[in-house]
Amino acid sequence: MAVYDASWQRPPPSKLKPGDGIILYVSRTASKCPTIAECDAYRARGVTVRFVFEDSADQAATAGYAAGKTDGAFTLAQVKAKGGQAGDAVYFACDTYATINIDYARGFGDGLTTFFEPRLYAGDRNLELVRTHLGMTLGWQASAASWSDHWHYPTTAEMWSLGTYPYASLYQSPGASPIPGTDLNIVNNPAWTGGNGDPVTQDEIDQIAAAAAYAVWHTKMQGSLTAPYQADVLLTDIRGIVATCRDSSASAAQHSADADNQTTGLGARLDAIEASLTALAAAVAAIPTGGTTTFNMAGTLTPQPAP
Repeated sequence: MAVYDASWQRPPPSKLKPGDGIILYVSRTASKCPTIAECDAYRARGVTVRFVFEDSADQAATAGYAAGKTDGAFTLAQVKAKGGQAGDAVYFACDTYATINIDYARGFGDGLTTFFEPRLYAGDRNLELVRTHLGMTLGWQASAASWSDHWHYPTTAEMWSLGTYPYASLYQSPGASPIPGTDLNIVNNPAWTGGNGDPVTQDEIDQIAAAAAYAVWHTKMQGSLTAPYQADVLLTDIRGIVATCRDSSASAAQHSADADNQTTGLGARLDAIEASLTALAAAVAAIPTGGTTTFNMAGTLTPQPAP
């Protein structure tokens, strides 16, 4: 598959192959953004559609929390209106050499709410900053050689050297795209779209958090406080808890289905009883008493029949 990004010069869907992806813009500059019809046409072609917010290249570096939250809320409304689904990755750009303002990034995520997953488009240094400060991973590495100079995790004294930022889900290619007006992106992680797997329920989140807290506490009680806190064991435990939750959910769903079937059968029996009572009431009413006759559920006739 190929993933492209485009702003003003959006390619017709026929230029993309089913299974490709395209990242389109959210901006207060309307001409930079796709219409709802364009988004629908890409999806009808079998193309995955995602979005990136950018009003100005350095907004995420120069603005603070309040602006970030406003931009996130604006993006939330725009992406929802254009068919975005819960759990989708939504990117925001820091398209500059300047250092990102972590408060802006935090505000953008808050404005986006938990409906979408915030991801950053930026140079490698800024991608690392939001990863370490906000836990925001699987970003999108910009191709600008002057300020996205391809992070290589330091194994020597040299902090920055040739390579690619390992935590990015997408690498924007510095080479020419085969589709005019677009950039070509290399997929490093299929999770670039966000929304992977089944939705996680709040109960699962609570149990995962409890398991993580217990694992860290248990490690602390054993006197081992050095990272990675037995990360492999913790991950295995968490995966087991999630699997158990899903099994329990499936079992509950089956019980619910069985209960629905039983309720349907009970309803049919009650309908039959009601019909019998109606017939009985009609038969009792036909008994000649010389006046109006009523019958109650205690079996009493009013007036009583003549002896």
